Amino acid sequence: MTGRLSGEALENSSLPAVYYHAQQVYQEMFNRAEMAGEDQLVYEGHLTKLFLDLHFSTPYYAKVTHALRAMGCIRQLRRGGGSAESQWELLREPTQYLWEQSRSKKTAPGTKTEQRFEQLEQQLRAHNDRLNRLEGANNG
Repeated sequence: MTGRLSGEALENSSLPAVYYHAQQVYQEMFNRAEMAGEDQLVYEGHLTKLFLDLHFSTPYYAKVTHALRAMGCIRQLRRGGGSAESQWELLREPTQYLWEQSRSKKTAPGTKTEQRFEQLEQQLRAHNDRLNRLEGANNG
């Protein structure tokens, strides 16, 4: 994948912003990923920090990660939190076709619960990061 937005993305400006954000997040994960074994490409890091690096607002985190999962682009290998980094396997680049396929599927039971859980996880990580910064300031 080259560049931040592919020619496909530029031609189809009617797609929602979350699709373009998903492309950019995947690209950045790809740029930072390393090979694990012979055929597994793995991003390890704090996704919340990656979002900040891309100057995306926090509310996009859950929507974009959900979209990437629904399109089959990423798979979480290990959960992060606090100082622990998460690990994500990169499976395939997001495309308009995958986006449309993921939107045409029936909503699976529990999807709203999964989205809410992801939002709560994100909030907890943000609070832990803030607490760690405050504790560090008091100890320094």
